[in-house]
Amino acid sequence: MLKLKKFGAISMMLAAALSLTACGGGTSSTSNTQGKTTVSVWHYWDGANADAFDKKVKAFNASHKNIEIKTTNVPNADFLTKLRASATSNTLPDMAIGDLIWMPQMAQIGKSADLKKLLKPEVIDNINPALKNFGSIDGHLVSVPMSANNLAYMYNRTVFKKAGLDPDKPPKTWDELKQMAKQIKDKTGLPGYDLPTEAGDSGEALTWNFQVNLWQAGGEFLKKDNSAAAFNTPAGKKAANFWMDLIKSGVSPYAGWGKFEKGQGGSAQEGSWMVGIWAADPPFDFAAAPLPTPEGGKPSTNLG
Repeated sequence: MLKLKKFGAISMMLAAALSLTACGGGTSSTSNTQGKTTVSVWHYWDGANADAFDKKVKAFNASHKNIEIKTTNVPNADFLTKLRASATSNTLPDMAIGDLIWMPQMAQIGKSADLKKLLKPEVIDNINPALKNFGSIDGHLVSVPMSANNLAYMYNRTVFKKAGLDPDKPPKTWDELKQMAKQIKDKTGLPGYDLPTEAGDSGEALTWNFQVNLWQAGGEFLKKDNSAAAFNTPAGKKAANFWMDLIKSGVSPYAGWGKFEKGQGGSAQEGSWMVGIWAADPPFDFAAAPLPTPEGGKPSTNLG
């Protein structure tokens, strides 16, 4: 799940796009009679994200007189469908900005450029190894990161104080988390720990969050060949019971995710993108810490 909430090295990404020729096929970058190169870019952002991206694009165009970036907003729900249709009709954009989890499906289209042949070695070497690995299919680098995010334990320092907890000492273990979340619930009446228990987004958020706790317990979500689920194990049951304990005790309201972000909860397993969203005008006094782990477990988080 890559909901890109923060903008990274956009200029580098746009410069990389100039070398692409329709993701390896289709409508390559075009030049007009004045010698200006036009590069088409699809993205799925809206609202403030789209405004910020458009501002970056305008700045890029203004500083590159022989290059023009033309952007098209495609709704997230329609993005992959439109890409596949464009591949069939040979009308692909020069560059598409989307979710990391789409890479296998994008590669199946069969028209992705190998960026190793287009980018300078020092640019590729500067990419986080994990992101570079996730962006590669069969040895071909088919995507480069624009930004990345993961999950952390985030908490409301003010609520911690009201509950009699030390805001400088967040929980380090699952047991500590459950105890502190219950204390928040008992002392303030607010949810102690926000979890995305509903499946209204096709279960994406639920799955993405649960995976982390599964890994912490020593389990795996899928078999190594991705052929079947692999979480029906003691580790999987341990992670599931962790969620069930939180829900049954009332500290994590079932199908009530989102209260923490509004300042109506004590803590949450949240995405790092919230730091960027809150940076300009924090809605409350918040802090972040590594996700608590089970006894004997291992530190883990997701990457998107």
